[in-house]
Amino acid sequence: MRRELSPRAAGFALDALNLVIFCAFLWPVRKFVTDDAYITLRHAERLALGDGFVWNAGGPRCEGFSNPLFFAIEALATWLGLDGMQAARVVSVLCSFALLVAMRRMGARVVGERAAAAAAFLMAASAPFAFWTVSGLETAMVVLVVTAGALELGREDGGRAWRAGWIFAMLPWLRPEGPVPALALAFVSEAFGLLDPTRRRAALTRFGQIAGPVIVSSAILEALRWGIYGHLLPNSAVLKMANAEIGEVTLPFLIQIAPAGALSFAGALLLRGRARLIIIPAFVWLVGSLRAWNNVNDFGRFLLPTVPAWLLVAAFGLDAAAAFAERRRAWVVGIATASLALAFAAWPTVSSRKVADFAQTYVRCRAVVRANAGIWLAEHAPAGSVYAMVDAGLIPYNAGGTALDTIALNDPRIQQTGALSWKDRAAVVMADRPDFILLASDSDAAEDARYAIDQAVVAHPDFARFYRPEAHIRTDDCMYHLPIYRRIAEGSP
Repeated sequence: MRRELSPRAAGFALDALNLVIFCAFLWPVRKFVTDDAYITLRHAERLALGDGFVWNAGGPRCEGFSNPLFFAIEALATWLGLDGMQAARVVSVLCSFALLVAMRRMGARVVGERAAAAAAFLMAASAPFAFWTVSGLETAMVVLVVTAGALELGREDGGRAWRAGWIFAMLPWLRPEGPVPALALAFVSEAFGLLDPTRRRAALTRFGQIAGPVIVSSAILEALRWGIYGHLLPNSAVLKMANAEIGEVTLPFLIQIAPAGALSFAGALLLRGRARLIIIPAFVWLVGSLRAWNNVNDFGRFLLPTVPAWLLVAAFGLDAAAAFAERRRAWVVGIATASLALAFAAWPTVSSRKVADFAQTYVRCRAVVRANAGIWLAEHAPAGSVYAMVDAGLIPYNAGGTALDTIALNDPRIQQTGALSWKDRAAVVMADRPDFILLASDSDAAEDARYAIDQAVVAHPDFARFYRPEAHIRTDDCMYHLPIYRRIAEGSP
């Protein structure tokens, strides 16, 4: 006599399967750490070592990171004698595990058990999600917070508003734009109740329970930010929104999730009641991304927190379409979900092979060159030297000393100047007269500089006048080069 698994045991089995699948996607990218993660780590280590809230030891206070919670985690880990970067990565992996469980369990009360299980499976098989989980950035925690809060409010009974509020209260500490989708969801969640005199009081209470913690959390963060740094927006917010071209983040992301596009559209139309709330943060983020700068955004990082919502809605549409199969509905959903996972795995912009190849090339190419450049500076730059570069993560982390971030992410002066044109920013850099300038390039020639700011620096008349090649950092079979230029004395040949 065959024994069937109890629903509880079946749920545990599905969660275990998803974790195994996710770990399989994590393995090929396990060594990847993005360069920007070292920016937060450098700030955290400066604080942990007693230098204060600075970028350069002995320099002015500076907020070049955009994730205060991860900054705090890394600073605490460093102070305790642990590896701050590994602490951040472990937290991210645990958040990813929690997300997969939350999507299936919490999602079941919003889109149904089959749709929630299918969406969790698709998320587990997401190569971009695995890629950014180990990056050292806050992405995985943002995905968890947004998804868990939205699913709590998307329940037919309205969920526990206070719980959603305290979940969303973490967002200001993870992303500068975090409070916006949270507050938008709070408003939409209670909008109809606020318009109904008979329900207005209860709706106001719920709205306060959701929005209140977010507002208080944001106020505390802004008070700390003003007290420590003297401004209300981190440097990243000042820089990135001012340098954007319309749609450069949005359109690639829409192409990236295209395999689920029709199903997401159908599911969004078929959702009823409060279940439709899960799509609100995704919609707000999508609109906000229209003016976002496509910086550190490989494989859709900026909009990755919205992916679970799109997958849940797509899976709901798939389950609704499979209803015509009646008794074989579960089999139809299962086969269709597996097919959709394979479609994502082979999709050109986010295929598992492309993501894994990118991560491995990044580790053995860019990361090695940057680490070696930092080591070269530490060994050859005279004490007190100032060096300038765009990729301000691993290079200054290894070099120590005084670094000048040419795009101004780690330059406190951006709070007064705002984000300048690259030509004007290059003039600021050259006026600082750094002792060394590193140019990210496709060769050892300055003319092949990769970034617009480096091109503007090379075009500045003082570059040809005062800077001469000093070293060329590269590795075999790597198109990423870091030629190093040294400032010469005025009047030198």
